[in-house]
Amino acid sequence: MKLHHPEIRLLSALLNALTTKSGKTTLACLGHVFFTPVSGHTLISASDLDLDFYWPVPLISSVSLPVPNSTAGFPLSAPASCPIDWFLKIASAVRTGGHLELCTDGRFLSAYPSQGPSARSPEPSIPIADAPPFSTSGFSSGGWLSHATLERAAQAFPFISTDETRHVLQGAFITAAGHVVATDGRKLAHSPTRGTQLPRDLILPTRMIKAFEALANGTVDGSAILHGPEHLRMQCWLSSEDAVAQRLLAMHSGCYLRARLIEGNYPNWRQVIPTGFNVMLDIDPEFLAILKITLARAERKKEARVVLDLQPNGTLTAAIRYDKAGSDLIDPVPAGTHTRSPDQPLFAACYNAVFLLHCLTFSGLRLYAIDEISPLRSGDPDSAQTILMPYRLTTAAR
Repeated sequence: MKLHHPEIRLLSALLNALTTKSGKTTLACLGHVFFTPVSGHTLISASDLDLDFYWPVPLISSVSLPVPNSTAGFPLSAPASCPIDWFLKIASAVRTGGHLELCTDGRFLSAYPSQGPSARSPEPSIPIADAPPFSTSGFSSGGWLSHATLERAAQAFPFISTDETRHVLQGAFITAAGHVVATDGRKLAHSPTRGTQLPRDLILPTRMIKAFEALANGTVDGSAILHGPEHLRMQCWLSSEDAVAQRLLAMHSGCYLRARLIEGNYPNWRQVIPTGFNVMLDIDPEFLAILKITLARAERKKEARVVLDLQPNGTLTAAIRYDKAGSDLIDPVPAGTHTRSPDQPLFAACYNAVFLLHCLTFSGLRLYAIDEISPLRSGDPDSAQTILMPYRLTTAAR
């Protein structure tokens, strides 16, 4: 069996989303990827019980790429499997235009990359009968999930909570109309997207977003390039009890991907977005570059703060420091301009430097503020917006 680079790229994205690796589970089958020959196809499948996929790949690939010095493909005459982490290591060495050939001696799977040494699986194949079965039963409510929606969800990773006690926030909230929301309680990202039409809202776990994005990308057969951006969406179905989605099934390019969704009620994110801004801040791109470089070099970047200070002449200065009363990493430098209502006094506001960088990157360089203790908004609700809570700034800290 021969896998070309686009197929390897998709397969690697799907396997990387599986948290269960060989050696980390009492069920070895959950740490293996399976290759099962059937008439005219090889079925590739893997599962960790929360996320699984089922991909019938034609023996004669639909992808026709010129591969120099290519050898004849090795058909898989019998089912075979190998550890997921081993396969990912082998697949990562295949470059654009390359391929990977797989064969089995009946017990071990061997891989032959187009460039580089061949290798044999460190573990013998596991019978496919031991793997969890893949079923599409129980899915009825259908819709569409676009690559634009999943791409935005992936870009919102820095806003998704990693706190295990806040389980409902450990994923991207996707509305039936395609709005993407992510928050950890201190910062929030929101972006409307096109192409998604779902029967109900859902919360997609963080680790599964990249896998669905790769599948929705539709680049396995080059169709995204041939048919334009409107092709970059995939059919999906939800299983549900009452009005709460339980599992998501998606299909694109002949590949099926099934995931367990986060159950629970997502917070009313619209309610926390402040209104009545009377100060507009335009951040200079040069300061954004300074912020990126400073954080890249900072030893304790998570402790870094940015103090934005409104000046009487309409300019904005910014200092970067480790804590509210600490020495500056960057002394106050020009950071942009501000416009405020006539009755709005000048103020200085303090924000987590990493969080501010995430906001500026996700939703743009225009900020809206009320005062030094109210949430800051970046961007436009019609394209992308972020909300960031400030730190309290004492007079001494200024």
